Amino acid sequence: MNVNKYFPTVALSLLWVLLFTPPLLFAQTTPDSSISVFFSDGSFDPPSPSIPPSSGLIRCTSLQGSGAGGTYEQLFSMGESIAIVDVASSLSPYRCKVTYSDPTYTGSTAETGVFDDNPDNPPSLETFFFPRDTQAVINLINQSGTPVTSVSTNVVFLVDKRSPNPFGTTARPDLRTIKPVGPGNSGMGTFDLVGNERYRIEIQPGAGTFPPGEQGSPGSGVPAQGPATRSALRTPNGDYFFLPDSPATLDVPLNPNQSNPPTQKDITVIQADSFIQVTLFDSDGTSAVAAFVNIESTNESNQSLPFPIVVSGQAMSGNSLILPVVGGLSYTVSAGALVTQGQGVQKIQPNPVVVTPSSGQTTEVNLKLTDPNYILNITPSAQTTQGDSVSTSGFSSIACFAYNGRREFSFSQTFSNGIVTLPLLVASLNKAENWRVGCHGIESSMNDSRQFLGEKTYTTAKGQSADVTGVTMTQSGTAYAALSEDIDVDNSNELIFQDGKTTLDIPSNALGSSGTASVTIKTAFGWRSDIDSIPLTTWDISPSMNDTVISDPDDSSELCIPVDEDDLTLYDADINDVVLARYDEEEQRWIEVETTIVGSPGAYFACGSVDHYSIFGTIIDVLEELEESVPTNFKVKLRKKKAKKKKCVFTWDAPDSEVSDALSYVLRFSKVKKKSKCEALEDDDFSTTDVSGTTQAILTTRKACCGEVLVSDSTTSTDRVFKKARK
Repeated sequence: MNVNKYFPTVALSLLWVLLFTPPLLFAQTTPDSSISVFFSDGSFDPPSPSIPPSSGLIRCTSLQGSGAGGTYEQLFSMGESIAIVDVASSLSPYRCKVTYSDPTYTGSTAETGVFDDNPDNPPSLETFFFPRDTQAVINLINQSGTPVTSVSTNVVFLVDKRSPNPFGTTARPDLRTIKPVGPGNSGMGTFDLVGNERYRIEIQPGAGTFPPGEQGSPGSGVPAQGPATRSALRTPNGDYFFLPDSPATLDVPLNPNQSNPPTQKDITVIQADSFIQVTLFDSDGTSAVAAFVNIESTNESNQSLPFPIVVSGQAMSGNSLILPVVGGLSYTVSAGALVTQGQGVQKIQPNPVVVTPSSGQTTEVNLKLTDPNYILNITPSAQTTQGDSVSTSGFSSIACFAYNGRREFSFSQTFSNGIVTLPLLVASLNKAENWRVGCHGIESSMNDSRQFLGEKTYTTAKGQSADVTGVTMTQSGTAYAALSEDIDVDNSNELIFQDGKTTLDIPSNALGSSGTASVTIKTAFGWRSDIDSIPLTTWDISPSMNDTVISDPDDSSELCIPVDEDDLTLYDADINDVVLARYDEEEQRWIEVETTIVGSPGAYFACGSVDHYSIFGTIIDVLEELEESVPTNFKVKLRKKKAKKKKCVFTWDAPDSEVSDALSYVLRFSKVKKKSKCEALEDDDFSTTDVSGTTQAILTTRKACCGEVLVSDSTTSTDRVFKKARK
């Protein structure tokens, strides 16, 4: 499916009421109560009770979850002062959304409380309508400020109800509008909006664009086909552009009848001028394997960019992948073998590398898989929160994983004879090193059941190439079985997940131009943790139409997942460390989504846009938080003081975290002979060594030791230490 669908033309109000009776597609509990819906003109402050300006539709959904059979709809006509929606009282509270047939107006959403036991006292709701009488203009420009007219995009305006209204009005509209901006309108788009509101603006690849990658061997390439990626695209004439992945914000003051010039917003797009060609070789170093490739501009390079550059794609077996970049900047390049869904890791993917391509050039990056040298057999067990043992023999799914501070990982869903086997790569079999190992299990995929999760630090056995360890999984909430909901794609739909809190807002025509789509939702399993991505809550979201799964929708949807703050304390994290992410089962990695945290203590939600359906969840990037921390108690001792060759023994304490045992560090050191010279050294004057899974490093010297240590990828080191041998 493409991203070139737009809202259909809306029929006249009278015909809309007479001819269109939307089918109620949700399984429904028999109503025994009702909600009285009133209408007010939201353009007044305070809003003024009124009659609706056109016919419309009210959809009320139980906050106990869409699957509870609690979605009810009611049409209303222009001029009615009240509309009655019949509902089931046992499924209260409800969220009710009002939409209007006249596209020059937009409605609002309101929530009821829990119904009382008095059937003669049905709840009432005040809803608001707003005229779209204010305009805003979007201009696509390049980094020099020149209009860009050759890039086809879709621009979305969405009322930012996640943040307070800066104009102080209390009534907020439900408004989301999408329009093409590009060659057809000289890179400029005009949008009809509600004034005195704050909007989020998202930019998506438009009609006729393609993904940015090319399959090829050195010196040749075949452009990839299919839809463009969210943040990078190729135009029909072969130019490559990057789009901002983060939404922009725009405050639009009321401007009825365009009495003043419309509010303007410039959106910068970046044109690529160079390429990075990445090949992932098998461990034999000769054959190229099917691989994912991810390229991101470094933090240092981002300082000269309006937004970070992120571009990714997949290379077919026997090919490299050529991806566009902007020359003269530094990029982190990572790659890994694609894995058939359900299979585990067989070989270890390479560590990322940093390259700086020249403008107008293609830089080659050759990476190689590594054979594992250590086999870890995990024996998972399960227990309740009270510590009672639970048999795992009948579990529907058990997956185990391992990861370290070098970002190496292993993963398997094969649970046989009570064992899950993980191949690892140990830096030196003669030395013990720390890994984090864990397992996730679900009792039943057919019915709602318990899920279990456990993780611990494991130290490899020195001098061995195999070992056995147990992982105890503790009950960690409910695993919800698959629930399918049918939705009319011509209308916008809000789905409330089985937990009664997670929501997915699907705009009209996002899943097709007309007809009925089915959205299947269940608790996700078959994922892994790593030091960058520790999952909290996970969902598997799979829409389909006519028995065809929809992975890439025509428009993005809005997903909001609640955050349990108790989960954060275990990792010494806070709400700002939580992000939404998508899990790619082929690539076996979490891909972060631009996230906004909304709500208040005890009721936080992580919200973001979904433009590719698969497994989604809230994750903690523990490493990002730890990169801001500094090791403590950094010391150096000198061994064999009277020998010609002496040993500098650097030791330190890890930052306080559940995963600190698996951290990696960078030790900067020098063999200068005076303390004053040690203190005067610049960062570039040091030699460096990587230290993983331990808090000690030993180096040889003749006279003295000078050093400092920092967490890998951090910019803040410990205080510098110096030690000189006594004569």
